[in-house]
Amino acid sequence: MSRLKTMEILSLVLGRFVGQDIPEALISGIPSQIRQLVVCSLTMTAEYARVLAKRAARVTELALMDCAIQDETLRELADGLCCDGKTGLRELDLSNNKITKCDALAKLVGCSPSLVTLDLNANKLRTTQADSNSFGAAFSSCANSLKRLNVAGGSLGGPFVLALSRALSRSRALVSLNLSANNIGTEGARAISDYLLPEPTALRELKMWSCGLGTKGAKELAKGLRKNRSVRSLDVGTNQLEAEGATAIFRSIWEGVEELWTFDNIIGDRGAEALAELIARKRCCVKDVDVSQNEIGKRGLMALSLAVAARIDPIEVLNFDWNNIITGKEFVDAIAAGMLDGGVKVLNIQHIKLGDEGALALAQELLKRKCGKRVKVGVKEADCGKAGAMELWRVQKELRAAGSEVRIVI
Repeated sequence: MSRLKTMEILSLVLGRFVGQDIPEALISGIPSQIRQLVVCSLTMTAEYARVLAKRAARVTELALMDCAIQDETLRELADGLCCDGKTGLRELDLSNNKITKCDALAKLVGCSPSLVTLDLNANKLRTTQADSNSFGAAFSSCANSLKRLNVAGGSLGGPFVLALSRALSRSRALVSLNLSANNIGTEGARAISDYLLPEPTALRELKMWSCGLGTKGAKELAKGLRKNRSVRSLDVGTNQLEAEGATAIFRSIWEGVEELWTFDNIIGDRGAEALAELIARKRCCVKDVDVSQNEIGKRGLMALSLAVAARIDPIEVLNFDWNNIITGKEFVDAIAAGMLDGGVKVLNIQHIKLGDEGALALAQELLKRKCGKRVKVGVKEADCGKAGAMELWRVQKELRAAGSEVRIVI
């Protein structure tokens, strides 16, 4: 490490040392002129954090990922980096650590007015009302610069999201927001809706899977989405939306949304029909749809298939896995109504009980479309039966030999 002191090094990446703690000499030898520092999968103690803060005073991009950082360690780091009242940090990644308290985080964020990216994924943060307010005040300091925020996998609730939305509403610079795996509920959904309402907003990606929205939360979120014209990617999977909540969201989002993930929400046929209405809109730009695990039956599947068939531009990816209300040949007949005619490029139907009869029917439907239609179908061999799986393999070989782009992934 002594050689590093004589070199003009601006970026440094440190990886795992056979599962050991970070060697003290390694930390103390980091060049003071360093601008980008990445430490991954090394155990960071409070003592090392104190030394690191002194060596990384001029760092603008700091990533300490999977370093077993605990609250005391982060407090030492924040005290060191904020000793002059201000840091030059533009990117901060503290994902996959053991941070639970917000005081040190609030201090670090509050002293970083130029922060553009903040990743706190998988830290199990816990916030009281007071914590939420202090965090909100901290975010106010970087509201004009913050574009990407990831706080997924914590224990953050509605009050935190409310404080966050109020702080960031002053500049509306945020481009990507990930709140997934936090029980923000109806209150949090209402706060995000309020953030979305005033135009213009720069937000293009909103991830809120497993946020405990429920039907009420979905309706609150829909109010903000109804007038929003910036969100391009929306993930509201695993939120118990059911048909009513899903329908509210599908009917509120604008045609510019390109990625829509609503997996594991029990939307049923009624929700699928509402989604079909969205897909069939003339200006609908959606390219990636995930409706896995939603108990969609024949009526909903037929509606989706016909909506896809009516599109001018094909859907890139449609995930329909784990929807076993309709199976076998009946399922294949439904998707053949539109999904196999080029309306979908990648169709995932894994964990659908096709059986031999359904798999053989699927093979025959694909044979009819040997004229170069681009379609990739993903199925599981266990769902096809031995004879059905062998026939699908044979058909794929025949089609590809004829120049077709059909791919069957088993």
